[in-house]
Amino acid sequence: MKNTRINFSGKVFGFILGVAFLIYFLLFPVDAGRPETGYMLGVALLMASWWIFEVVPLAVTALIPVALMPLLGISDGKTVSTAYFNEVIFLFLGGFIMALAMQRWGLHRRIALRILMFTGTHPAGVLFGFMAATAFLSMWISNTATAMMMIPILLSVISSFEERGAGRKMAVGLLLGVAYSASIGGIATLVGTPPNLSFVRIFHIMFPAAPEVSFGQWMLFALPLSVVMLLLIWLLLWRMFMGGASGMTIQRSMLADQYKTLGRMTREEKLVLVHFVAMALLWTFRSELETGWFTLPGWSGLLPHAAFINDGTVAVALGVSLFLFPSKAKGVRLMDWETAKGLPWDIVLLFGGGFALASGIRDSGLAMWFGEQLQWLGDEGHHRNHQRHKHKGMQHTEPL
Repeated sequence: MKNTRINFSGKVFGFILGVAFLIYFLLFPVDAGRPETGYMLGVALLMASWWIFEVVPLAVTALIPVALMPLLGISDGKTVSTAYFNEVIFLFLGGFIMALAMQRWGLHRRIALRILMFTGTHPAGVLFGFMAATAFLSMWISNTATAMMMIPILLSVISSFEERGAGRKMAVGLLLGVAYSASIGGIATLVGTPPNLSFVRIFHIMFPAAPEVSFGQWMLFALPLSVVMLLLIWLLLWRMFMGGASGMTIQRSMLADQYKTLGRMTREEKLVLVHFVAMALLWTFRSELETGWFTLPGWSGLLPHAAFINDGTVAVALGVSLFLFPSKAKGVRLMDWETAKGLPWDIVLLFGGGFALASGIRDSGLAMWFGEQLQWLGDEGHHRNHQRHKHKGMQHTEPL
């Protein structure tokens, strides 16, 4: 009862705070010559307050720009509405449909067990296997779903170690390895975690003339970073939690038995795997990749309308294909709408709200206003450097 009361009072405080911010900047614009700058600041602070205190569901708060930005003259309704569905949204939806198909037919579990069987039975190999499998899957599936899928497999391994006297310390290391690698793997691809897609879209909104950040270009930057981080975390966890268990191994048959329970690879799994590999390759090599030593041309350049194709095009094409391919069961497809209802539409709206917010901040002049307010930092730094160089010059001219 007490927690409910605290939660309710927090929502009320957040509601009042957000509305107060909006009213204040409506009455006292930060730029009298361009009042929409202050209006946009009020809308942004209203949304921030409601998001922080969860006054209403997060996705509902994300819809505020559709109502307030046209009413306050910040941006027209058509422009605001288009922010909620664009190529980045369709990239996310296509990738998530693929992830749901993998989960529907158990392909993700088969991939994870295969990686674990390959990495060995020594504690160092077991830890690396769990981390590598989790990181790879989280490149394509949500970090939370990947971690939850790996936990049951991990618990059986932990119980095997505990039966032979291994301590709680080793279990902590394995659990942390799964948690960390899920986040690390999510960095490697655009669809690995929502913030990556948010960055790409907001970057395009703020700098429309800048070159496109494609799926392949992101991987070229982020995949090596993820691999290095994964190896460093693996080494750290091994030294901290598993250094004293170097002579202990798990039975390979335990993982093999779990793999056998999956049975032979079904026709549905094979088809989903083909779609998954095709999607990953088409995303990665769609546009040209500049490595610094050579440029790898993209396949879209072979088509007559290469500029019209983006990563969202590939995602939707392969996603729709999953709804067309039949499974063994009569009338059942690789993907159906019942499964697709698991799409996180609230996150889609959150994306749209963030994109609309970024667009409004740019169009209202709020971004420029913030830059002008921070200009004193550059002037102060320049003044300090000038004084430092002047002082050094006086020292050099002093007589010996």
